[in-house]
Amino acid sequence: MQKELKFIKDIGMCTTHPESGHRYKTARRLCTVECECGNVFIMQTYKFKKERPANCGCDRNKYSDEELFAIARKYTNLTTFIQDEINIYTILGNRSLRKKACKHMEGTREQFKALSKVKGIYFLYKGPEIVYIGKSTYCIADRLSSHLHGNRSDSKKDFDKVVAYEILNYTDMHVAEVYLINRHTPKYNKDAVGSESLTLMVTNLDTIINSEITVSIA
Repeated sequence: MQKELKFIKDIGMCTTHPESGHRYKTARRLCTVECECGNVFIMQTYKFKKERPANCGCDRNKYSDEELFAIARKYTNLTTFIQDEINIYTILGNRSLRKKACKHMEGTREQFKALSKVKGIYFLYKGPEIVYIGKSTYCIADRLSSHLHGNRSDSKKDFDKVVAYEILNYTDMHVAEVYLINRHTPKYNKDAVGSESLTLMVTNLDTIINSEITVSIA
């Protein structure tokens, strides 16, 4: 039987789970659900940094998809979930679908420094390898500047190419980032994970499919 959801409400701060003692650095709302077996798994809408053991592996057997989506609708800010639909990873990972979906732009890191007010998901490459996946809710150029000239050593990234996808919907952007990081596991995202217990689909496919890149690369 499902037990009561326990929330960690310190958004954007480090906090300790009251029972397990695990440390979390949350970027948005985070909650836990306890299985019959006594294990605890994580259900979340956005990314978080983890300092804890792996999630419980039995949660899929304990809860049906319908139960998990019902929990999510009740306790998170995401009001619409699309099950068995094309998800953001499929769109961005499949070339034929990508042509019909969001257009992308790519260039060197010097070219991208000139971009302004383009928001969405971006990939940093070193050679053929994806080394970092990030998002910007306002300006990708500002985020890239922090990677190039950040004051903190952990903010600097070694990359030579950028690929960006404009995503206008705020929620879709966060969900896409979590999903893509889980799929590609870039080395600079090694501490960032998404929910293993709940697959979050894109909440507004029209926004993704109709998005257009308005800034061209010279």
